[in-house]
Amino acid sequence: MASSRKPGRKITFDDAVQIWLKLFDGAFSHTIAAEFETNQGRISEVRTGKRQPGSREAALEIIKEEEPDRYSQMIENPVFKNAPEPGRQYFFPFKDKK
Repeated sequence: MASSRKPGRKITFDDAVQIWLKLFDGAFSHTIAAEFETNQGRISEVRTGKRQPGSREAALEIIKEEEPDRYSQMIENPVFKNAPEPGRQYFFPFKDKK
């Protein structure tokens, strides 16, 4: 009997950049996974740098160009400054909740 399950969507580099932007905005992994029709494991792989390396830096460049004030706040944030390299990131407290 054939399985009715369909494979998850492949995460492209552009998808990974959008995932980072959503993570920086404070979105939850399960919400992002549902939006990209994949599972939380793929989101985790993007977050840790195992999938689509360099996407975090590309997302930061977008923020730097479009929201320079937010970018400077992110860079000055001690949590961000002292963050480990991709592969060991456990935080995303960068969006001001108003």
